[in-house]
Amino acid sequence: MSGSFAPSIPGSHPGFVAGRYYINHYGGAPTTGTINTGSVYYVFYYIPVTASFDRLCVNVTTAASAGNTGRLAIYNLSGNTPTSLIVDAGDVAIDSTGSKEATISVTLSPGWYALAFMQSGGSAVFNASGTSASVAGYVFGTTSVSTSFNTCLRATLSYGAYPSTASTSSIAVATTAPTIWLRAS
Repeated sequence: MSGSFAPSIPGSHPGFVAGRYYINHYGGAPTTGTINTGSVYYVFYYIPVTASFDRLCVNVTTAASAGNTGRLAIYNLSGNTPTSLIVDAGDVAIDSTGSKEATISVTLSPGWYALAFMQSGGSAVFNASGTSASVAGYVFGTTSVSTSFNTCLRATLSYGAYPSTASTSSIAVATTAPTIWLRAS
């Protein structure tokens, strides 16, 4: 429940506190990375208790060139595939450094979701989930036995409004996921 430290499901999560930012639980050691223009990155996120959120965010550590933007969204998941759009949070400027927050108003029920991010262009550097988290290998699987784990899915998508059905064109696992935060409300 938003604003509560009391567990709603024993052992799964203590609950979300209003005003705090949360990231996916399987990311590797924090790092930085770049993402491909013309691609959408899907970061899986498990919501263990019904909770409301008012921000969707990324953090830019090196700015893109002037005028470039990023776009955030949330999709439902079916199995290991993003499906229907829940919220398109719109554009955030990525041509300066720091936290880039999109205002949303969404209540999510327990389950898995895909937080999505894409950029219009430029060469911004973002906070990213590293490739060392073994639980990411459990969530996304790997294409070979390795010590480097996939941390998100990446698909082809031209920049613009998110489609109502998630793009799965050329979908593949990827090793560097932009860190995407949800802020509890």
